[in-house]
Amino acid sequence: MSQRLLDAGAAAVRARGYDVTRPDSGAEPPGLATPRDGADAPFGRPRDTAIDPIANADPTTVLSRLWTNRNHDRATLFVVDDRETADAVAALLGPPLGVASADDRGRRVFFDGPDRVPLAEGGYAAVPSGDRVVWRETGEGETFRLVLEAADGETLGALDGVGDLNCPPRATFPYAYERDDDKQIRVRDFLGRPVDTFPGIKAMRAGGFAPVAAPLVPEHMLDGDVDGWWGVYVVEDGSVVTSPVDAAER
Repeated sequence: MSQRLLDAGAAAVRARGYDVTRPDSGAEPPGLATPRDGADAPFGRPRDTAIDPIANADPTTVLSRLWTNRNHDRATLFVVDDRETADAVAALLGPPLGVASADDRGRRVFFDGPDRVPLAEGGYAAVPSGDRVVWRETGEGETFRLVLEAADGETLGALDGVGDLNCPPRATFPYAYERDDDKQIRVRDFLGRPVDTFPGIKAMRAGGFAPVAAPLVPEHMLDGDVDGWWGVYVVEDGSVVTSPVDAAER
């Protein structure tokens, strides 16, 4: 699928006056479009643009690729199979940027990221397994607290804000875990007292303890406005069938 989407995206931007190069297999981005004089930009202004086929609108994938490309002063053209995925990318990158939702006071609900929450005393945060947990902002005014909330509304951890995610104290969460020199995973309570030992993460989950995923915080990845730095092409039967979707349409 990726090659088919890449080919269609490359053909579409060539028709707009871009040259397209493809790096060696496995290199990023899979396609790089460089505008010639007089090029008609698919979105924003003419600039180097990564052609990036994606299978779905996974928040980690979309945000990290936009972040990587922008750090290299290039825009990102996501190429997808259907309008539903394109709309999901547009929703993710439109306001409120990169979050699951936000209320009328600007308090956000975050997506889980791929990283765990490291603790000041070593190891990583853990909670009782079985319940879905979510990171959300609470409070009033301009500064919100960040809480880890269980499905029943119970607060399992709380920080003064997203800036405190870097190695909070162990006492913030019900449990912590770490892998010792013997490769065993040791679970401790919030005071550091030993609770149980497991041979791996799967066994730890089965035993009642789950690692805490760190939230995806957009401003930790993308600074400033992303308008004009991304767009989406939808491909059908090997050809682009819709105009680019970007923030200007929202």
